[in-house]
Amino acid sequence: MNHASGYLKLSLLFAAALTLGLPATSAFAQSKPVASAEKEATLDPTQFKWSSSAQTITDELQTSLKGEHVGKYTRYQRSVSIASENWKQFFVFSNDKLIAQGYTRTEHLVKPRMGTISDVVSYDNNHKAARFLSAKLGEPAIKKVRTNKEYSEEMGDDSLRATRSLDWDLLGERYRWELKNGTVRYTIQYSMDGIAEHRIVNINPRYWSQYFDFMTDQAFRDAGVQRVRTFRERAQNWVTASFSPAGKMHLKENRGPSGVKPRSAQRTQWSSPNCNVQGKSCTVTYYFYGGLLYQTDVDFSRSGKLPRRGHNSNVGEAFYKRFAHVDSHLKRYWRNPQDTKIITDMDNKRSMRKAENLVRDQEGFWSVWFDAPSDTLIRHVITGKTTDFTDFHVDHKLTYRLHSVARALAERDEWNAETAKLSSN
Repeated sequence: MNHASGYLKLSLLFAAALTLGLPATSAFAQSKPVASAEKEATLDPTQFKWSSSAQTITDELQTSLKGEHVGKYTRYQRSVSIASENWKQFFVFSNDKLIAQGYTRTEHLVKPRMGTISDVVSYDNNHKAARFLSAKLGEPAIKKVRTNKEYSEEMGDDSLRATRSLDWDLLGERYRWELKNGTVRYTIQYSMDGIAEHRIVNINPRYWSQYFDFMTDQAFRDAGVQRVRTFRERAQNWVTASFSPAGKMHLKENRGPSGVKPRSAQRTQWSSPNCNVQGKSCTVTYYFYGGLLYQTDVDFSRSGKLPRRGHNSNVGEAFYKRFAHVDSHLKRYWRNPQDTKIITDMDNKRSMRKAENLVRDQEGFWSVWFDAPSDTLIRHVITGKTTDFTDFHVDHKLTYRLHSVARALAERDEWNAETAKLSSN
């Protein structure tokens, strides 16, 4: 881009904004006329001071706000139009303290985007809101987006694609700006049915922990009582029936709240070794948040030594056949997956060479199911690696999760990791 012409365009937009009597930052919001009943607004996640009350915000916006209570939190929002796009502007309060303010938008993608295993993740990075925020707030301190280079790498390396997908599946793309009195975060999360969920939020630095508690509580509430109960019952009954034929495995007595409001923000987990598939042991781990189950993992992973240096064919094939056995069992319950990479003809020696390379970190296999009505995502993945062509490790896992809740918790973990990274620099 020519910087001189870029500055000229910004100057013209600034002058036009002043001529209309609008804030200069309205340039993004006023780029196109909007034929909508929704109020036109400026994309400004720093619009209100943290000392602002709900009444102060209502008075300044000169509009009514729709409020909803989530535990001890209250979320107010209104519909606005920004650059011909429909957004929701929101404010989150905890005990009358403003802890977050921002915008959300749901985008139905016109065409499928290339991406990772389960989520249709964009790699063109055409996020005009991110460009506007960068012009207003400066370059982001954290930027994690898909690039053409990464996509090209994964096209030739299915093991890498399988590994990276775990991150994109939960977190999508994200930007983070560090301000003097707040942190602005922009995330774009994708679903298998071609929907992108945009969220821009400015988090009060004194209350970031409460904000993520709110996000998780809201995820449980949005899921609803029936989904949460059904998830627990299916996770317990299905795993026990599938991997403990004698029924010896029972979910630890942890009934949790009767509704969908977590007892606390505490995360706990419980593992059972009473798991078996094809005569090989496995481990089942149940994850709870405030007493409510949100994820179940079944781990079939193994480490060991190759029979002789560089000899990996029998080892890789044995592990793939175990993966295929579990995958066929899953298909009986969940039918065909929405996304999969498997060997369709196991009698074909040429096809089975892919399985032979499993322990050399050259191949990865997967199947993914997503049931939107129950908000349940099931991911079955196997990858492998070797050290000096003598030692190997095969990572073979099955994850069964309440997707929206798992995403909220994953975002909190990513926030902590980012914060630690920025603090160490």
